[in-house]
Amino acid sequence: VLEDRQLQGLGGWLILVGIGLCLGPLIRLGTIGQNWEGYFSVHVWQTVAMPQGELYHPLYGPLLMFELLGNTVLLALNFLALGLFFSRRRAFPRSYIALLSLNAVFLILDNIGCAQIPSLASTAPAAKAGAEGGRAVLFAIIWCSYMLKSRRVKATFTK
Repeated sequence: VLEDRQLQGLGGWLILVGIGLCLGPLIRLGTIGQNWEGYFSVHVWQTVAMPQGELYHPLYGPLLMFELLGNTVLLALNFLALGLFFSRRRAFPRSYIALLSLNAVFLILDNIGCAQIPSLASTAPAAKAGAEGGRAVLFAIIWCSYMLKSRRVKATFTK
């Protein structure tokens, strides 16, 4: 069909998807770098994750591991989706939907975990954390719907 041929290619709204996919690893690496000391510093772990630490909470250690593992998995999935996007693979829409969905779930679970730890709950306002999770859910709903319904997506990712 001629109209579907005109829709082939990384144009239209897919340009925004591509920009987001390219910026995603930079943002995720920035987040990991920003929290690097919290993940790997013995001093931080002794302070928050060991029973004798002054800010100890039993959920702190698991939360730090969850954040590092979650960010690493999302970073890897972002790179996978990026490769599938530029090679126009049929698996791209599913991988992008997985990336967006897992990111939203990760943010919500991370915010719930942070809210359970008094020293974190007092520094990170619940409204800000809730808004971040809400934005991720809204973003996922919009772009997942686009991936599932768009004729351009169906015409472009065919390999």
